[in-house]
Amino acid sequence: MLSRPYLLVGLGCAALVLAVAVFLAFPVGGVISTAIARLTAPASTTASAGNGVVWARIPYCGCFDSPATDNVSAALKKAQLAGTVKILNPTEGLLYFVVAYDPKTASREQIAAAIVAGGGEVVAGPP
Repeated sequence: MLSRPYLLVGLGCAALVLAVAVFLAFPVGGVISTAIARLTAPASTTASAGNGVVWARIPYCGCFDSPATDNVSAALKKAQLAGTVKILNPTEGLLYFVVAYDPKTASREQIAAAIVAGGGEVVAGPP
């Protein structure tokens, strides 16, 4: 009679472990980040806004709770540069993005330095 409660506890623990494994295999943040990336403006729209644009990329993993470009945004803010980060679709483990800025208030070199300080890598253009 004592074995029945142990069996129920064992089954409950097994179900919990299975639920955690499924949650870790399919993180919710990755789905949301990808959905957000697909909703952003296309690169041609961003470039036609009349602002300066710097292309960059950063390693991408769907396991992050927040967008991978948060460090870049923080570096822009710390350098007191007014730049807008536009996230594009992740490609081959890298998240491509552009930083649009007003050339009258900042130079390309200043924006590029902030991107590098935030962990990004400046690239010549889209993949």
